[in-house]
This record gives sequence, C-alpha cells and structure tokens, in this order.
Amino acid sequence: MYRSGVVTDSPPRLGTTIPIGSSPAESMVRLEDTELIEQFETGDRGSRFKRAADYILHHEMLKPLARFARSIEERYIDWRLNIETKLDVDRYHPSGKMLYEDAVFYSALRYARYRHIEQLLELTSEDVVYDVGCGKGRLLCLIAQRPVKKVIGIELDEELSNIATRNAARLNGKLSPIKIVCADACDASLDDGTLYIFYNPFGPETMKHVLGRIRNTHIENPRDIRIMYFNPEHEGVFSDSGWLIKSYEHFSSGWRDMSLWSSDGFSTQSQNGPSVESRFLDPSEPHDQSSKSNL
Repeated sequence: MYRSGVVTDSPPRLGTTIPIGSSPAESMVRLEDTELIEQFETGDRGSRFKRAADYILHHEMLKPLARFARSIEERYIDWRLNIETKLDVDRYHPSGKMLYEDAVFYSALRYARYRHIEQLLELTSEDVVYDVGCGKGRLLCLIAQRPVKKVIGIELDEELSNIATRNAARLNGKLSPIKIVCADACDASLDDGTLYIFYNPFGPETMKHVLGRIRNTHIENPRDIRIMYFNPEHEGVFSDSGWLIKSYEHFSSGWRDMSLWSSDGFSTQSQNGPSVESRFLDPSEPHDQSSKSNL
C-alpha cells in the first residue's frame, strides 16, 4: 500500500491520502471508507493484498489507479514478448475498402482477459485459428505460443496489418506459424479454420456475410468449428444463423462479455476468475439472449 510515498502492508489510517492521478481532481483520495481498511485486517499477507486489489479495481474513485496499473502490465508483457500492441486511441480508425463499411475502431484484448479464457480454447496441434480483425496481432501472438497447425490474422487496415506482420516475425517463444492477410473479411479466404475469433471487429451486415462464408466452408469441408465472440454486440446474427449453437457464455460484473459458438455443440471446460460468472448451455434447451446475467 502507498502511504505518503512509502510502500507498506500495514492498514492505512482513516483520513490518509494517496496519489492516484496527475490532475488536481484526481491527485488524492481520502481513505475514509472502512471497507478498504478491512481488506488489510484479516487473512495472510497475500490474501490481504488480493482483496485490496479487487477493491481498487471496483472502486470508482480508484479507477485511474487501476487503469494505470493495467497499462504498465500491458507494456511489460509486450516487452517480454518482443511485440508492440498498445492501443493508440486517436489513430486507428480502420482504413480500407469494405463491402459494408461497418468496421469499428481498433481495440486489443487485454492480456488479463486472455488468461481468463485461455483454457476454453482447448487448442490442439490440428487447430487452424483465424483472428478476424486481428489489429496489431496481440491475440495471434499469444495463440502462436501454443503448438497449433497455423494461426491466420485477417486485417482490413494496411498499417495495422504491417505492424501485425512485424510482431509475428519477432515474437519470442513462437511455436506455430503466423500469417497476416490484409483484406476485407468478406473477401478473405476462411476455408480451413477450426477456431474463429472475433473481437467485435465490425457491424451486423459484415458479420452475417462472414458467418455465411464460414458456413459454406463447413458444408464443403465438414469439421468441428468453434467461434469465440468478444464484446458480442451483434449476437443475434449468430442466433439467427441456423447452424451455430451457443455452448458457453462468460460474464464479467454481471454483463456478457464473451460467447462461444460451435457447429455441433462443441463441449468446453471453464476456468473462472474473480468477479466473473460463466455457464455452459444445453443446446436442447432455450436460453436467455439478454445481455444481463441472471445467475
């Protein structure tokens, strides 16, 4: 715990102030909430720090501190992997010719979020993984550290695809080949994938078109297909596809942030983290399509 510039694991006193930002409005917060004090009063040292960290992540006034900590973690992991995937908010609105013109801003999956869902991927040496709308290739690089058949990124923006290509070439610990294709997902080859990943890269028109093309490849080349959809804003397109079954959904703080679909109800195993709710869905039973968890 930071108190007056000193790191300590002892309980802070009520009224103590700690720095959480650079602006005057964010510069200090008074620790007058007894809930934070309680984080340090019970349990061993490790559990005390973990409870305090969970509190910070969910306390409105301390969110700037949480964002700063996440930024440091993201840059450290990039450095360790020898890649560059940080988010440049002001720059990366996708450029490139699209059939439906519904691309969204570049955004990268947080490393911590990937750790929550990594086991759900159930990757094998026969898997061909597509990241559709791969951006700078962060997720591709993480998956390529596993022994799969190949990893393919589809990216509309030429500058982003060039960065992803550089990241793929210099990635530390690479065990699988990576290929980056600069193209509209409506035109790119999707023939042999067994796992397709979407991080909400475009709107419903493009999503419907791409899912239709994946279905055509499934008819021509029958195989088990899983589709992982993050920030599933257009989940109705999946529900209405007529060939995909939702087998798993993942909740964070009560809101659905990922769903897993398959061509045959492909079974998965889960690894839940703190403040996360997950559930497996029986394909023979109807399930709620709303975005709010009832669990």
